[in-house]
Amino acid sequence: MLVGINISDTWLHAAASALRCKVGKVPFLYLRLSIGGDPRRLSFWTDAWLDTWQWQPDLVRGYTVLGAYQILTSQQLDPMDIVDDLIWHKQVPLIVSIFALRLLRDRLPTRDNLARRDIISPETRSCVAGCGGVESTQHLFLSCSTFGPLWSSVRAWIGLLSVDPLTLSDHFL
Repeated sequence: MLVGINISDTWLHAAASALRCKVGKVPFLYLRLSIGGDPRRLSFWTDAWLDTWQWQPDLVRGYTVLGAYQILTSQQLDPMDIVDDLIWHKQVPLIVSIFALRLLRDRLPTRDNLARRDIISPETRSCVAGCGGVESTQHLFLSCSTFGPLWSSVRAWIGLLSVDPLTLSDHFL
């Protein structure tokens, strides 16, 4: 069965004929619009929509610019939204963006992650540097006595003065 969404009936029937199948319909609505309907027909729009709009946050006073402003400014920003803008910036190479995303989501193949997924035995979770800690992303990049100081050396090398962050996402703020 072939179902068309927002395509002409003639093209749909020609495609179904070429593929040797039947034309079907999807009996569902999405946002009160029938899936598979033709938006170029007036009945597609007049049957589905109500003639009124209602501002849901304030049913008594309705929409006001002040009300919309208060809603927008009262919401807490998710730090990962800000981080996503930095990670997926057009000047950042794709491989760096993917690495940063995997780093922040704790998806790098550290010994801790591999042991949690039963790829290696839990006894081999200790850090590759021999410092005795569990090799996690937090440990490798921030708290390892061998690799942790590397970041302060990099910051000094590029001339950036800052406080050592406590979490990986703090690097991106």
